[in-house]
This record gives sequence, C-alpha cells and structure tokens, in this order.
Amino acid sequence: MVVYAGQRSCANEARYRLVRAKRWLEGRGVSAERIVFRDGGYREKAETWLWVIPRDLNEKYWPVQPDLEQHKVTIFRGCKGKIYKPAKCAP
Repeated sequence: MVVYAGQRSCANEARYRLVRAKRWLEGRGVSAERIVFRDGGYREKAETWLWVIPRDLNEKYWPVQPDLEQHKVTIFRGCKGKIYKPAKCAP
C-alpha cells in the first residue's frame, strides 16, 4: 500500500491514512503481516494506492510516483481528525 499526502496536508497525515487503511483491510480479513506500507511523498491531492504484488518482490518494484516536491507543500499543525479538509465555499 502506498499513501501520498496532498499539497495541503496535516502534519503526519500520510501516517494517519496508513493506519486507517490498515485497520480497514484487517476488518475485511487481511492479516496485518500481509500488509506492507510505503510513504509515497506528495501529490496534488491525498491518495491511497493498494497494490497486490507477490511477497518475493522487493520495494524497488513498487510504483511510487510523487508529483510534488516538499517545498511546494503546505503542512498544517493541529488539524481536527488528522486529515486536511478544505473549507466549503459559500453558495
């Protein structure tokens, strides 16, 4: 599983998303030792990718594709719920 933080993210948002996705998979019968995670860096929007690959392939085969460099990212501290949610525009 590869998780990307978005261009506007909360501190540790990728880690929070990893834990949440892992719990979701475990709740559906996937054992924890079969789940391997990788922080993919930053993309324009936060994304979680699930790849099903043979266990004998190492991490160099994982398709990690960040499209933003860290200096182009805004990190917010003290977010409620640990996930950045943009404010909704008024109608």
